[in-house]
Amino acid sequence: MGWEFLKAALSVCEHVDVLTRQKNVQLIREALSDEQLVRCRLIGFDLGLGAKQWKKRLPLGTQAYYAAWQIRARSVVRRLHEQNRFDLAHHVTFATDYQPVVARALKGVPFVWGPVGV
Repeated sequence: MGWEFLKAALSVCEHVDVLTRQKNVQLIREALSDEQLVRCRLIGFDLGLGAKQWKKRLPLGTQAYYAAWQIRARSVVRRLHEQNRFDLAHHVTFATDYQPVVARALKGVPFVWGPVGV
């Protein structure tokens, strides 16, 4: 789903910043055309190794990692916004109505949340 949203955004937007897990950056880079890469900044962000182990070892570990990632990513998103003022923030993947959403941390920036699951 995230891939389709990125392609759609690149078809109509001058520039798109993507904050994702570090493991996704190279895969996305390889899939984009040269023209798309010029207009897309890919930012990889992960929590430490200990937090990654939650996902496999704890009950609901994936949800715990996701919530922690969203909270810690706020400072990354704010710094990116200071560098390149965003016109719109869109939270696309792994969105649920009971989890934190980092893009809401940007005051005064229109925000799109979804698609959302329960």
